Amino acid sequence: MISYIIRRFMRIIIIVFCITVFSFILTVVIPGSAALALIGPEGASEEYIQYMEHKLGVDQPIYIRYYNWASGIITGELGISSRTRQPVALMLWQRLPITLELIIISIVISVIASFFSALMSGRYFGSWFDNLILFFTTIGISIPRFWVGMMLVLVFSIKFNIFPSGGYISINNGIGKNLSSMILPAIALSPIIYASLTRQLRSSVIEQLKEDYVRTARSKGAEESAVLYKHVLRNALIPSISILGLTTGRLVGGSVIIEKVFSLPGVGNLIMDGFLFRDTAVVQIGLLIVGTSVCFMNFAADLLYAFVDPRIRYE
Repeated sequence: MISYIIRRFMRIIIIVFCITVFSFILTVVIPGSAALALIGPEGASEEYIQYMEHKLGVDQPIYIRYYNWASGIITGELGISSRTRQPVALMLWQRLPITLELIIISIVISVIASFFSALMSGRYFGSWFDNLILFFTTIGISIPRFWVGMMLVLVFSIKFNIFPSGGYISINNGIGKNLSSMILPAIALSPIIYASLTRQLRSSVIEQLKEDYVRTARSKGAEESAVLYKHVLRNALIPSISILGLTTGRLVGGSVIIEKVFSLPGVGNLIMDGFLFRDTAVVQIGLLIVGTSVCFMNFAADLLYAFVDPRIRYE
């Protein structure tokens, strides 16, 4: 087990290195000038543009720029935002709690809804409820996240005025007000996990219900709820863990759009503003955060296998 963890961790280091190279090169080949985006196209002389490019360090050779950027990440120096002139690390630290709160609430909503939907769908396989769940999961996989967010705002904010249409209310102002500002963004983000996890978990539940141990438990007089939640769900979770790890990593990428739709001042909104204003330092770190999040979520999912099923051993 220890050797497996070490090997997997070494692979993650290699993958993260490749992500840093990709993130850096992508911001270099994007058309436009970071200096021009900062000072504006009107009234900008060629000499002043060159001065700003030198000040931002974008006139240096690409390998020197990558070395300075990568070494800064190791030491915790993530660069300075060309738009706000603030340290990127400070900007991320201020916005990270909002994004984490959004992701955690979305995961809780998705997992609870997925467990209930998959268990009931598998138990009543072929019924109208099962077909309804399949319909919703198909829609959840294919529908754009920003459209879901806009429809939620239209119905629950504009039509019925139940939740605010956007903005963030700190938890210091009350848990109720805080959740009211986060519930719609979390619901809009949750189909990323709900659809994939429900379909995988439903298939596993159907297979597990055919196993001999289920018939044995029922013949001994075990209640159906105990059979489903104590036996079937535990075994059905094993193949679904990888799906949960993959989709949880995708939540970080999905939060970029959702935070922009609901005007949440999180990391995703910061990344979107970085692309909009050609803020190279912010975009590079944003892409790095999204990529490494997916890697470590998959790594955590692999480790969970051994805890869910002790029969699994890694050689």
